[in-house]
Amino acid sequence: MRKNPQLAPVESQESSSKNLWEKIKNAKLTFTTAIMIALASCGTPDDPKEEPNKLPTGNITNVISNDDTNTVSGKFNASDPDGNVTQKILKAEATDGSSINIPVKADGTFDYTFTSNGKTYNMLIGLVKDNEGASNDVLKNLTPTVTVEIPNVDSTVTHPTNTVDENSTEDVVLGIEDPNGVASVVFKDESTNELVSYFNIIEKNKLQLKTGVVLNHEVKKEIKGIIVITDDLGNEIEKEVIIKLNDLQEQQTIDVFEDGGLLPNGEAYAIKTDEEETGETLPIKYYNHGSERRLEAVIKDEIVNSNTTYGDAQSSIYNLYGTNIGPTYANGQVMLSYDGNQNGTGNNEMVIYAEDGSESNRVSRDIYGRMMAKIKERTGNNDDIQFTQDGKELNIIWEDMIILQAKHPDKLYLAVDKAIQNHLGQ
Repeated sequence: MRKNPQLAPVESQESSSKNLWEKIKNAKLTFTTAIMIALASCGTPDDPKEEPNKLPTGNITNVISNDDTNTVSGKFNASDPDGNVTQKILKAEATDGSSINIPVKADGTFDYTFTSNGKTYNMLIGLVKDNEGASNDVLKNLTPTVTVEIPNVDSTVTHPTNTVDENSTEDVVLGIEDPNGVASVVFKDESTNELVSYFNIIEKNKLQLKTGVVLNHEVKKEIKGIIVITDDLGNEIEKEVIIKLNDLQEQQTIDVFEDGGLLPNGEAYAIKTDEEETGETLPIKYYNHGSERRLEAVIKDEIVNSNTTYGDAQSSIYNLYGTNIGPTYANGQVMLSYDGNQNGTGNNEMVIYAEDGSESNRVSRDIYGRMMAKIKERTGNNDDIQFTQDGKELNIIWEDMIILQAKHPDKLYLAVDKAIQNHLGQ
């Protein structure tokens, strides 16, 4: 059987118009989106997209380091691929993390000498910065490293010159100091060094007087010599040390009559106010009971130019020895006699004898009388008879004078004074 063909359903006019509108709308959306995407991806001439900044770079070359001379040299160049290098700094870094700037010349070369600081430098660091503020660095190890020694600071002696009293036994402090430490202190040229004769070095800082040695200003006013100081790093330095001695007034007892030099009261009869220096002669001053000491010339003048004399000196000598109380030597030899007559005629001299009976000196009766008168004057005793009375005041002084003059005939006037001072100093 023949079938009739099927026919598609027929849409209404309203439905067809609606579908057409939707297609047109969708097409417009698609076109607009495409344009926007294209504009977004391509941009516009008024808002171009910028490239990212590239870092500057540096290069340290031709580096030569020298530990012996404490130097480093080389070249430090810097560049920026998309701009300008605005800053270029070169530093040397030490093992302790500290660093110092190294000047770089306009052509990039550098030649630097490290100064003393005791550090070891093992690296160069180059810092660069461009006009965008971006920075970069470059490192370069130093081979060999450069160790900068601290320069030696010489040892110091705070008291190179010391002034001490003569006869002092105190240690002399020199005040030796060294920032590196003091390893040793010794004398230089011991065979010729004056200090060696007087001192030992102790505690690496002091001079100690040697046993049995005396610091005597009169022998040597100044003692000097060179010491050698070695620090803990082995550095040596020489320093001159001078010891000056103060002159103390050291009274010297002069034993004029070889009897110890002291009076019964403990005073020295004859003194020099100080010890004599080499080539110096100080005057001898003699004790004067109740008054200032005086010179021998004054003592002689007091006797020779006295206004009083004793006219019976010869008679007293006769009586003294006539009664066997006059002083004699151990062999019986008399010490004194009168050469003349009782009435004052003849030689009119008193004769002083040595132990063997020989004459050792003579003195006129007048001067001898003045000597005896001085005994009376200084004691205030005018009882002349006492000269020949054993044990009486005037007799004791006169006999002491006779003995002193006999033993020291060159000191006639001093013998008179010494006999008087012996009595007054009881």
